Amino acid sequence: MLAAVFLLLSLFVSGTIASENTGYIKGLGAVLREQPS
Repeated sequence: MLAAVFLLLSLFVSGTIASENTGYIKGLGAVLREQPS
């Protein structure tokens, strides 16, 4: 029972993190492109 709750929680958290990371990576990529390499 506890394992099922933990699994659902980890899936929810990873989904939330993935959507936040997508925006973060896009912003980071834009910043890196603006800088001369």
